[in-house]
Amino acid sequence: MCASTSTVEPDDKETNNCPSSDDVCSITNQFKLDASSNILQKLQFIEKINPNQPPRLTNVPWVLHRVYNRIDSNGKSVPRKWITVECINYDVKAIYCTICIAFSISNSTSNFCNGCTNFKNIYAAIESHEISKGHSLAVEAYFSASNENSIDFVVSRDMMNHRKEQVMERIHILEQVFDIIKFIGKQNLSYRGSSETLCDIENSNFNHGNFLELLKFTAKRDMVLNKYLTAAIQRSKQRKQHVELNSKGRGALITLLSKTTVNKVIDAILLTMRKTIKNELGDRQFSIQVDSTQDIGTIDQAAICLRYVSNSQIKERLFSVVQVKTSSGKGLYELLKECFSQNDINFKNIIGSSFDGAANMQGEFNGLRAFIKQENQNSVYIWCYAHILNLCVCDTCENLAAKNLFGLLNRLATFFSDSYKKMGVWKEIQEKLTTGQNKLKKLQKIGETRWWSREKALLWMFDGNDCLYPIVINALDFVATSKTFDPKSISEANSLKEKLCQFNIIVTAHLFLPIFKSIGPTSTYLQSKNLDILNAFLMVDKCISDIKIFIENDFPKTRRRIKKLMFDEVYDDEAPTDPKHKFRVEVFQCIIDQLRTSLTERFTNNKSLVADMQYLLPKHYNDIRNKLIPKSALQKLSLLSSVDHSKLIDELEHFAGIYDKISKPLYKKTVDI
Repeated sequence: MCASTSTVEPDDKETNNCPSSDDVCSITNQFKLDASSNILQKLQFIEKINPNQPPRLTNVPWVLHRVYNRIDSNGKSVPRKWITVECINYDVKAIYCTICIAFSISNSTSNFCNGCTNFKNIYAAIESHEISKGHSLAVEAYFSASNENSIDFVVSRDMMNHRKEQVMERIHILEQVFDIIKFIGKQNLSYRGSSETLCDIENSNFNHGNFLELLKFTAKRDMVLNKYLTAAIQRSKQRKQHVELNSKGRGALITLLSKTTVNKVIDAILLTMRKTIKNELGDRQFSIQVDSTQDIGTIDQAAICLRYVSNSQIKERLFSVVQVKTSSGKGLYELLKECFSQNDINFKNIIGSSFDGAANMQGEFNGLRAFIKQENQNSVYIWCYAHILNLCVCDTCENLAAKNLFGLLNRLATFFSDSYKKMGVWKEIQEKLTTGQNKLKKLQKIGETRWWSREKALLWMFDGNDCLYPIVINALDFVATSKTFDPKSISEANSLKEKLCQFNIIVTAHLFLPIFKSIGPTSTYLQSKNLDILNAFLMVDKCISDIKIFIENDFPKTRRRIKKLMFDEVYDDEAPTDPKHKFRVEVFQCIIDQLRTSLTERFTNNKSLVADMQYLLPKHYNDIRNKLIPKSALQKLSLLSSVDHSKLIDELEHFAGIYDKISKPLYKKTVDI
């Protein structure tokens, strides 16, 4: 234990002035000073550590007044401020001369520089050191350095002030860099450009990227940044000349404006955000959302989002974007576990997960869902219901007639959009046949993942009196009969017009129109923010019943059931020849049956959990107060939360009973009191 930790009795008036371990001067330990310390650091060392003179020492029979003071020629007592005693619980360990430690030319020759531990004849040793030449020179150097007008002090002070200005300037530059990086990230802009060297930044012919361009823009309004940027550009030009003259070495150039600094700042922001999320999350349970896609460099990256409750608020945060090396269920599971382990997040606290419907995600045995279930048996898997509904439509579109229909609509949109001459014909005919906002309608291209594009393309082409069908027929006819178009365009226009007028295409289109009109509002509601899951399930059930009514009303006839024939029986189960009957059998019933089956099968998961969650909504508390709760209520929620079912019901009934009182405004509560 050093002198700074020596204890003093409560009634002692003297206190220790030794430095602590947090002091900023260059001290390797309590009584040693770095050889490279400047004048200001030496003075700071003496000021913080000297003197330490305990009022009593228990292990030596010294007269402390004689140790701590000397008698001058006039017989007066003069304190020896250079003496510092190292002691532990009033047991002296060594005596030091702090002035010699700081200012002695060669402190190795003095016992008091390294700590005097020979306590025999201590009075004589102190007097001998005090009159020594080395101590006298050190005292003179100390008084000279203490004078603010001395050359050493002025030089050291100016150097320290200059360094302080440089540090403040660098801090200001980094603040501007941080602000620019945060702005670019918030606006979802790219950082990099084709030329990012500072020596070429004044050349307006190059694309320097958003970061450097914003830096130049800010420098015009910031004198400190402008001065720094100008100096950095000059140093960059000098380095370029050096590289051209010398083939070896590029030379070190730190500007704080390079891509390296940008990457370090982004990494620092990332670590800060993750630390904030981790502190908010704590050891609570949470749910995750995971999805992956390829970036422009064909690297598969997975986005990991966390959803949790903090301070009675639902938080949904993007936690990480990581590279996917193995897209299997086990590979994604190990990727998630490594990410959470690095950030000290308990993987077993995952109470819910939401992925897409790919096999590696929702597979019952080898999917990511299954591996999470092994860690937490109560974890709930949720598939986006809007995604499910649109997949039901995709299942329906697997029918050959549906593929022909939507493939034709996509071909039409591509046919007119790939040539300005065809688009000119389209606009000319559209202006003649339509008015108002209908003149702005264009054919919709159909994407594989944009499910709404099928609905939009079909409704704009066939629905209502202002549909695009007559415009398309007229435009195709014009292209097919015009001599200004090449043979390929004329042939394709004839083919598209012929296809568009076929019986199967038109009837299939009008078959899908009521399907989309029934499913469309449900899909939109499932993607809304203020979503009531129970109402969404009811809307899906309504879609299924509407499809059933549609079958019974429009096509009342049922197909005759044919008994399987034996080998020697006469064959009379011929394929239907009537076009209407054939369409009913091969297209209509296949599409409707597939849609009903998909809706029924895909919307069966988590229904009991959704039903239980409805009882927790305040708008249903009136039913709870009236004891209108079935016995099956909250069973699933009780199982997942590991709370006794009867206790959960009692707590809910109690809370529902007092909810109206605790939810009153403050002035009503105070009036009641």
